[in-house]
Amino acid sequence: AIEKEDKAKALKRKRRQKSLAQKAGQRMKDLRERLADAKAEVSKLKVAKDSAQKKLVSAQKDYKKISASGNEFTHHGFAVRRTLDAAKDELSKASAKLQRATEEMLSAQERFGDAKAKVTDIKEKAETRKAALGAMKRPAAK
Repeated sequence: AIEKEDKAKALKRKRRQKSLAQKAGQRMKDLRERLADAKAEVSKLKVAKDSAQKKLVSAQKDYKKISASGNEFTHHGFAVRRTLDAAKDELSKASAKLQRATEEMLSAQERFGDAKAKVTDIKEKAETRKAALGAMKRPAAK
């Protein structure tokens, strides 16, 4: 009866370990995909920020040209001013989005590293357990 209970416990332990390893592997795979998505998002937002920066520089140049001619209080001057304000707003939004995406990418990298470490830890424990069981088995008949 004790032997039967030991076998049942060993079987449950084995199933639990297998399930734990599968879940950890799946989590690592999901986090790897999330990290790749975050990196792609960061690179896309860097391009958007550069574009907003170029628009701002262009709008500033136009406004300086209008101001130099003294037409900043005309219809055209107000339109250029609105364009300048819109470019500044776009740049600040792009910078904020890039900052958030960068933080998200860093946290995804950290979570992925933790998951990877957990998977390697599980694999090492499994190897140690196999080595210990191998040492406990009876030698083969000669």
